[in-house]
Amino acid sequence: MDKKIMKNKHLFVTTALTCLVITVLTSCGSSKPTVYTRADEQNERLQELVQTGWQIHGTTRTLRGKLSEHYAKMDANPDLYEVIGTSTGCRSATVCRSAAFNAACVEMAVKMGQDLKGKTMRDMGIDEGVELPTEYNRFQEACISKFQGAVKGDLEESFALIRKGSDGLNSYEIYFLVDRQSARKRRTQAIKDALEESNLRKDYAKSVEKFINDEVE
Repeated sequence: MDKKIMKNKHLFVTTALTCLVITVLTSCGSSKPTVYTRADEQNERLQELVQTGWQIHGTTRTLRGKLSEHYAKMDANPDLYEVIGTSTGCRSATVCRSAAFNAACVEMAVKMGQDLKGKTMRDMGIDEGVELPTEYNRFQEACISKFQGAVKGDLEESFALIRKGSDGLNSYEIYFLVDRQSARKRRTQAIKDALEESNLRKDYAKSVEKFINDEVE
């Protein structure tokens, strides 16, 4: 083969390889890391709900539309947080709704009681698992009961879902948005009211009062 042709062929291959390397290096250097967006989260949640058989209930809106609205409200107001009330094994959707609503109230109240107990024990240097006095347990139960009743007004329903099982019974979920500041005020008031009605020892009462002060700040 002619030396000139061989030389040109070699030059062409070398140039092509050089361009390929430059393209790869430029591409790698300019690529941006993938960002997980709110839209990604919404689509993932929607897909999960649909695949597990949940359907929107009590509205003519679509699940995608209500889910989008739900996230938009939280994005617009950082004080809003999500609480989900659930119920299972009921034939009537009305019964399901009532049970799911109560479950959300109970969940919030029980968590409040656990937070209060944990703070009290840490403040007093009591090891986890140690049995607390009967008076304290009664006081905590009163706090939970009062808060459970008061927080009902803070549950703003975003949307509800229903799923029918193979046994013909329904599962139900209600997605609520709760205003953190409003719930905090109700929690504080519930603790104050329960403390006034209790016969707690002074050391326990002082620890509870510290919790109340932290709540108010």
